[in-house]
Amino acid sequence: MDLLNFLQNVDLFKGLTPKALQDVLTLTVQRQRWPSGHFLFRQGEPAEACYVLVSGQVHLIHLDTQGREVALHI
Repeated sequence: MDLLNFLQNVDLFKGLTPKALQDVLTLTVQRQRWPSGHFLFRQGEPAEACYVLVSGQVHLIHLDTQGREVALHI
C-alpha cells in the first residue's frame, strides 16, 4: 500500500502539501502491527502518539466510575 496516497485521504492530513506530508512520513511515521487484544493506550495516560488505522479494527473502551468497560466506538 502506498502510505502517502493513503494519508492524503485522512482528514487530519488533508490540508498538508505533498512535501509536508512526505516530511511527516519521513520523520515521524512508524508502521506497526499489533496482535489481537493489545492495548495501544490506556485511559488517563498522557498522549504520546497519533494512530492512523490502515486495516483491522480497534475498540475504544472507557472505564466508568465502577470500573466497568463501556464501548465508545469500534
